Amino acid sequence: MQAYMRDEIVAIAARPTKSEAIEMIETILDRTCAPDPTARSVLDDLAAERR
Repeated sequence: MQAYMRDEIVAIAARPTKSEAIEMIETILDRTCAPDPTARSVLDDLAAERR
């Protein structure tokens, strides 16, 4: 039971906070308003996916 609860707490702690989630959403919305992706934005997205 303790191992299960420890795993659940670790999973909850790994999730983004409300402010982090809102920031991610706003970033994505800002990008969708941009006409085309830039080389920098593509590299930033790749770096974020690797984390």
